[in-house]
Amino acid sequence: MTDLNKELGVENSALAKVIEETMAKFFKEADDKSEARSNRLEKRIESMHSILCRHTDEIKTLRADTNMLQERITQTNKPQKSLEAKITEMEDRSRRDNLLIFNLKEGTEGPNARAYLMESFPKWFPALGAAPLEIMRAHRLGPPRRSTASADTGHSHRPRPLILKCLRYTERDLLLKEARKHAPEVAGIQLKFAADYSEPTTARRKSCYKIMHDARTKGFDAFLLYPATIKLQRSNESYVFKESTDAEEFLAADNRD
Repeated sequence: MTDLNKELGVENSALAKVIEETMAKFFKEADDKSEARSNRLEKRIESMHSILCRHTDEIKTLRADTNMLQERITQTNKPQKSLEAKITEMEDRSRRDNLLIFNLKEGTEGPNARAYLMESFPKWFPALGAAPLEIMRAHRLGPPRRSTASADTGHSHRPRPLILKCLRYTERDLLLKEARKHAPEVAGIQLKFAADYSEPTTARRKSCYKIMHDARTKGFDAFLLYPATIKLQRSNESYVFKESTDAEEFLAADNRD
């Protein structure tokens, strides 16, 4: 401002003073506004930080609650799975007298499936001799199907399986053993016999079929034990797998053909 006084001269010093005051006021107002803005910004940042901290705490609480609920669900599922396994085992036991027959053309058994089977078993399995087989009942599973070719597709519908209940499971096992040795044919179609299991057990056993096929291509003798245990034998080697995934990994690691 001294330079300005020199330029304006002494006579204009009053004007210089006004300018100086005006500029000082302007800068002060600018500083005040800047400080106010800075204070507001700091308050907003503090508010956002507070909200963020609160949300962080809430997330931690929710995560802890979620972990606790997951632990409770896990603890609850343990007895539930155990109970489901027991129910499945009980159902399998109630079905152990049952035998399923597949590929028997619809209507072949006539109106009395039990009488048909009682007459057919001695013919199908002569090795059984005169041993009496006591069949409690027999019938088809599911709604009726047409056994003739479909007009739309030209393909014949697969006949419904025939299920029979033996008086004793030992008779079921005897029939199943003979059927595996000498599968009978009816009308040129080979029949297939299988034990009857609950849906969970059936699903587990189905998951083993491909693995057993792969094992046989590698030279193993493959057996499927109850409920879904795979047993593999080759030469003097013997392996038992309760989980199909374990057997699959074993075969994948086996390089011998």
